[in-house]
Amino acid sequence: MYQSCRKSKRIYQYENIKILSLCDIFFFYLIIYIMNDISRKLKRLRNEDIIWIIYFFIVVFALYSNKLDRDYLLKHDNSAYKSEKYVNISIFFVTFFIYLYFVLLLTEDLSNMERNFNNDNYRSTFIQLIAAILFLCGGSIYLINEIVRKDDDLDVGLI
Repeated sequence: MYQSCRKSKRIYQYENIKILSLCDIFFFYLIIYIMNDISRKLKRLRNEDIIWIIYFFIVVFALYSNKLDRDYLLKHDNSAYKSEKYVNISIFFVTFFIYLYFVLLLTEDLSNMERNFNNDNYRSTFIQLIAAILFLCGGSIYLINEIVRKDDDLDVGLI
C-alpha cells in the first residue's frame, strides 16, 4: 500500500514537473516576445534618431537653398537658380522617402492590430497613418512642382 501511494506521488510529482516546465516554456516565450517588442521599439527609436539627424541636414540645405535664391534674385545668377532647384529637389526627394517610411511603418502597425475603432491605440495609429499619407501626398506635390517648374514665378517656399 505504501508503495502504491509513493508511486502515485511520484507520478503526481512528475506531472507537476511537466506542468512547471510548460509554464517555464510559456514564460520563456513571453519574455522573448517582450524582449522582441522592446528590441523592435528600440530599433524604431534608433531609426527616428537617424531621421532627426537627416532633418537637421535638410534644414541646413534649405538655408543654403534660400541663400542661392537670394543670389539669383539680387545678381540674376542662373547657376544659382539651377543649384537652388537641384537642392530643393534633393530635399523633397529625401523627405518623400521619410514620409514613405512612416506610412509603411504605421501600415504594418495597423495590420498587426485588431480592427477596433473603440480601441484608443488603434484609432490613434489610424489617425497617424492618415496624417502620414497626407504628408506623403503633399511632399509628392512639392517634389513634382519643383521638378516641372521652369521659371522663378512658380517658386514655392519650403515648408
